[in-house]
Amino acid sequence: MAISLEGRQSDLEGRRSDFDRIASGIRAWREATTEAALLIQEAHDKKIWELEYGSFREFCEVECGITKQWAYELLNTAKMISQTGVEMSPSQAHVLAKIPAEQRGDVLERATADGGRLTAAKIAAAAAAEQRAEVLGRAIAACGRLTAAKIAAAAAAAKEKKVIELDKTGHPIP
Repeated sequence: MAISLEGRQSDLEGRRSDFDRIASGIRAWREATTEAALLIQEAHDKKIWELEYGSFREFCEVECGITKQWAYELLNTAKMISQTGVEMSPSQAHVLAKIPAEQRGDVLERATADGGRLTAAKIAAAAAAEQRAEVLGRAIAACGRLTAAKIAAAAAAAKEKKVIELDKTGHPIP
């Protein structure tokens, strides 16, 4: 069965139209999610829900059609956007919120260093890289020569946010 050139062209144009429509819709949804996060934060901060509802939860569920859990995800997203000045999705904000506030700027810089699109996976990988760099820095600072024991002690100290103590020979005290 032969397909005419005109049929292929028509099929290609139809697929291109579908592609454009779908991609545009997804971009619009992402932009709307960011805007919704900022509006939920405004509603929460200004307590506008008190005008007609007994609780923020009731406002979210009845007026906005979202669960309390989703509202708090959006609040977290708005908080991360406000703190960093970087537009991000709720999943990206969720990962970033787990990182200490003083490290978020460095993590975001590392996550976007390749110039590509910011993703939750890139944020998590950058946070892990920052933690490894901190651990190695602590181990080297403890005593010039790097050993497995020093790295292990530095990793444990990093988790507990404590200073590494050394014995007379320069080895970490457990």
